[in-house]
Amino acid sequence: MANAVDERHFIPFVPRSIGSLLAPEASAEPQEQVEMQAEFAPRLDPPPQADPDLEPPKPSEPQATEAVTSRSPFSVALHAALQTAAIAVAARGEAIRLACIATGRILRHALVVDPKIIARFVDDALAAACDEAATARVNPAHLPALADQGMRCIADERLGFGEVVVDLPAGSIGATVEERAELIVRAAADG
Repeated sequence: MANAVDERHFIPFVPRSIGSLLAPEASAEPQEQVEMQAEFAPRLDPPPQADPDLEPPKPSEPQATEAVTSRSPFSVALHAALQTAAIAVAARGEAIRLACIATGRILRHALVVDPKIIARFVDDALAAACDEAATARVNPAHLPALADQGMRCIADERLGFGEVVVDLPAGSIGATVEERAELIVRAAADG
């Protein structure tokens, strides 16, 4: 399957905050944390709106009918091709959005059915961190399942169900279930 996302190279987590580029021991100043918002966080985009200039003229309007008959065949074909491309882009965007929602629901359901799946999320987050000093934080509801797997994490009541955040000396990374689902779907769609 040529379009499949390679699991070894794709880890669905995004930066949460970025600190100074200097190692903590190299700087005497306290590390300043910069919160990451819309720049790196994935988003569920609304479907693109159709361009009003690309809408077909309504036959009931006499001016529109005259404009269509006065255009060259090339212009009419170009207009139709642009309109078809706009519809295809809107349909693809809506399909990706719906796939993100469905994948998020599936991941959330999987966490409810098998709470040990959170261990995979934590493993992925720690692998994305590539740092021995990384500390994982999860929702307190996940601690028993992680303890059963022999994993130690910090409980953080601010985190949602299924959310994992890894703190590093230079910042943090993490993902909610919905962000993880969107990153997976978009990587597969772009594949």
